[in-house]
Amino acid sequence: MYIMGNKASYVLSGLVLAVVSLACVSSSFALGAAQTYHTGMRPKAVMTADFNGDGRPDIATVNEGNQSVSILLNSGDGTFAANNDYGTGSSPEALAAGDFDGDRDLDIVTADMGSGSVSVLLGDGAGAFSGNVEFSVGKQPDYVVTSDFDEDGKLDLAVANAGDSSVTILFGTGDGAFGLRQDYTVGLHPASLTLADFNSDNNTDIAVANQSANTVTILLGNGGGTFRLGGTFKTGTGPISVVTADFNKDEQPDLAVADSLANKVSVLTGTPAGDFQPKQDFDAGRGPSSLVTADLDGDGTPDLAVSNAGGNSVSVLTGTGNGYFSPAQDYYVGNAPASIASADFDGDGAADIVVANTQDNSVSVLSGR
Repeated sequence: MYIMGNKASYVLSGLVLAVVSLACVSSSFALGAAQTYHTGMRPKAVMTADFNGDGRPDIATVNEGNQSVSILLNSGDGTFAANNDYGTGSSPEALAAGDFDGDRDLDIVTADMGSGSVSVLLGDGAGAFSGNVEFSVGKQPDYVVTSDFDEDGKLDLAVANAGDSSVTILFGTGDGAFGLRQDYTVGLHPASLTLADFNSDNNTDIAVANQSANTVTILLGNGGGTFRLGGTFKTGTGPISVVTADFNKDEQPDLAVADSLANKVSVLTGTPAGDFQPKQDFDAGRGPSSLVTADLDGDGTPDLAVSNAGGNSVSVLTGTGNGYFSPAQDYYVGNAPASIASADFDGDGAADIVVANTQDNSVSVLSGR
């Protein structure tokens, strides 16, 4: 099962160091200098996966400005080759990866806000893509995730539709296409999705960050690919990105939400019934745009990294293991970072970070150590 997605001076074939620590409140953790790489125009989201099967995570961005996906293949030492671009639908905002046609190679799907569709690009296993076949969803789709919701062995899609406040489930046919569709009403302007079994019934559920409602809506899975409305829970102002992990080590999935208008991260701890406790807020940078969770400091506890579109920075909040987080450590990246992801790019056992810089047409890679 693949669950990937997210929202987001140069040398054409090279890289430029472009990061300076803004603040360092802990001597036990730091990110190294950033390396910056070209992408297509106005990258809005970034993700990582092994697209060419060499065992090393690569980078993909979805680019609103030239309606494309950029693939940057890992050179093996944590640096990346020049981008190759592939066409999508109109105004793509998000992307996810999975094997949609059953050939064991990773494919890509994009959420195309301008065309009310998702585009499927089939991978050849060597890092190249073809196709760009579109399937209709709701109005102004802006986020997409993938999982086998109906448990038939074929990957399906869940798509957040900002324009009609809905989530569309598209069921995969196993040959790279998608057939049946179901729509569910959620809060106003859904902007991000994350998946987990929130109510402990062994079915996949969906958490939806509703940007204009200042809430998270839970869609509880019934099994067989259908969902019912669960609870709705308050966040901070302008929730734009949501992720899940067990932040307080009680074996229940929790939520973290980037509140774009509050300069905060809200953490909501989960219960076995699929409900969530009132939020606890932690400071981020200016204009949080995207979240990722990973064990960044290697202590076995999930941490958070936040891209801050207004501050041209990344904030790292290390988890304490009880649902709380240390004060943010901030690092400069490119201009208007819109999306963030994490993987071990250089194979040193430490999690690294990549952000998509919308106004710089680039990604910045920050090495963990």
